[in-house]
Amino acid sequence: MNVYHEVANCLSEIHWSVQTIAREVGIQDMKYFYRIFKEKCGMTPKEFRHPQVT
Repeated sequence: MNVYHEVANCLSEIHWSVQTIAREVGIQDMKYFYRIFKEKCGMTPKEFRHPQVT
């Protein structure tokens, strides 16, 4: 399992902050985390956790 798959699972199932989840997987730089998460998943962690229904 890659880190971003693990993060996505945590965002879906655990009510920790995004910052706590990032640190749990070893990422300290939040700007880097948000940028890479968006590149890999096509949305920010917040958008992933709370998708907008249109």
